[in-house]
Amino acid sequence: MIYFHNPHYASFYGTNVFNALTRRFNHRKYWYIGRYILSQAEKDVGILINLEQNSFAMFFTYKVPFLNRIVTLCELAVWLVLNRVNPFKVPVRFSTGCLTSGDVVVVFAFDNLQRPVSLLEELSKTPCVKVVHMTHYLFDTSRVSAHAEKLGAVFFAAESNLTKYPYFAHYFPYYCRDTYLLPFIPQPRFSRRKSFSERNLKCLALGTLTILRKKEETKDVMDFFGTDCVHPMRRAIYENRDSMRDMIASSVSLYNADAPSKDVKAQQNVLAKAYSALWNLINAKQKKYFSFSAADQFNKYAMFVVPEEINNLPAMGWVEGMACGSAYIGLDDPMYTDLGLRPGEHYISYDNTLQGLLDVIKHYQKNPAELERIAENGYRFVTELLNGPRAAAVFLADLRELAAQAAAGTPPESLKFSSSFVKAEK
Repeated sequence: MIYFHNPHYASFYGTNVFNALTRRFNHRKYWYIGRYILSQAEKDVGILINLEQNSFAMFFTYKVPFLNRIVTLCELAVWLVLNRVNPFKVPVRFSTGCLTSGDVVVVFAFDNLQRPVSLLEELSKTPCVKVVHMTHYLFDTSRVSAHAEKLGAVFFAAESNLTKYPYFAHYFPYYCRDTYLLPFIPQPRFSRRKSFSERNLKCLALGTLTILRKKEETKDVMDFFGTDCVHPMRRAIYENRDSMRDMIASSVSLYNADAPSKDVKAQQNVLAKAYSALWNLINAKQKKYFSFSAADQFNKYAMFVVPEEINNLPAMGWVEGMACGSAYIGLDDPMYTDLGLRPGEHYISYDNTLQGLLDVIKHYQKNPAELERIAENGYRFVTELLNGPRAAAVFLADLRELAAQAAAGTPPESLKFSSSFVKAEK
């Protein structure tokens, strides 16, 4: 069996109940897993629930375990309805005791390996294979690494092969396999609605600019890179946006710029913690960034840039913009080329400097026919190869192959989990 851990908890697989109630944006980064795997009731796919985790626990239930479990069950029930997952066809398990050496569990590092939860102890004692997705692993990286090593029989997955990059290699020296490359997939609302000739030849710049504050969970990334910025190129665009208006239409915004979140500190008294939590609940929603339609913006411009994270992970916007028919400007990097994308053919590469970005924008503004060719090639690549149904089928097939190896008694150190999204070099 293949189990997806706590799909109700984060907003990655579908509509999160907490986000729906508080009118927050649901990122749904891996929406196709919820729609085309979990909701399709595949016979060998199930859901594994850890009852201590729910979207409301951090606010008022985490100190009352029994109440916390009741809240989790209620949230799960509503989530199943909202996301059209039939619990009578998709087995839901509440204990790791059912797991065998032939099972595979897919779990996010985010909020599972960044802090001690019962799941860590339980899974470390089971013989199943664990696939850990590394979304947001730059927070508490050392702790994520230590907890992942403790799990044993682990494969990592991410939107790039992290093994190729120095930050990952520094904090995960024990991991000697490739990271399973699981690309972002655009949601159906990202579609081409305008012809290329109707588009503005400026470059659209999108993305949230995250500035880190020095605390325990950010120490690793800040010490390694010597900066407080997760997206240095976004900062350069944001800080110079006024002087580049004739070339770049910037919608880069500071994370929670309209209402910065408040830290909930351990040394605070109960009332102070409650106030900070309530403030974040009501105000910190990234309202500014999600106040416009990204799909409309992508259809307005002929080219766009959504600068990558400093720890070598792409932004979700690169597939969304290409699906809308806009030409992407990004790095000449394995996070793209491993998928089969080629600079100058499917997207435009630059040297990760502001001047380099301006130079390529100027070039393609003077050569719109060349820009249109790249935009068309990128559009075809994403819509044909990186669409929801195909991505779900590819990922599920790879998971099934991994489960089959494990069920056949293959020793953990000999298991193979290769990404079928990766294209061999020609």
